[in-house]
Amino acid sequence: MNFNDSVSYERAHELFEMKGDTLLWKKPSGNRVKKGMRAGHMSTNGYLRVTVDSVDNTVHRIVWLMHYGSYPSNELDHEDGNKVNNHISNLRLSDRDDQLKNMPLQSNNKSGYPGVYLRSDTNKYEVKIMHTSYGCFSKLEDAIVRAKEAHKSLGYHTNHGRKQ
Repeated sequence: MNFNDSVSYERAHELFEMKGDTLLWKKPSGNRVKKGMRAGHMSTNGYLRVTVDSVDNTVHRIVWLMHYGSYPSNELDHEDGNKVNNHISNLRLSDRDDQLKNMPLQSNNKSGYPGVYLRSDTNKYEVKIMHTSYGCFSKLEDAIVRAKEAHKSLGYHTNHGRKQ
């Protein structure tokens, strides 16, 4: 993943302050930016981005920088899945595998639980996670119990499969 970590710790503290989960402008920066305004604009992928010195940056990485004094060594995960909630307690270091273990329920999921699928050939619910089958079940409830056990043993986040 390519990160644009161009804002220094000093510059970040010169320009911004945090109020809860919100990054605010500390001083005016251009015609449209006023002191106390929320910093950032919504990007097409749902993250807040802010332009500093003509360079686009993600707000959550600047929040991390301001709190810890350096940029994260890896990706950041919004634990609750809300890409706009940039409170430091909602951000955690992660890698791509960790991020995939904290995903919302896919929109095409018909069972209502991640990793549980109704097989058309047997009319049973199969628990299949990362290409591994954890069994087939006549009752959806039994399949969900098994999927929860498998997710826990594989280190999935408790928010995995949350409704969007």
